[in-house]
Amino acid sequence: MTLTTTYDVERWLALEQVKHYQKLKAAAAATGNKVEYRRCLDAIDIIKTQFGL
Repeated sequence: MTLTTTYDVERWLALEQVKHYQKLKAAAAATGNKVEYRRCLDAIDIIKTQFGL
């Protein structure tokens, strides 16, 4: 039996958020929306820094 800690759940959710923002970033790049693209980059950077991904 594997024990799942709160830290594990937070890390998993952070990874899911990064995946989500990567999809949004790709959509923003495809449509040429520079503001949304930059917002996604910032969000990904913050999440990766905060959770050490």
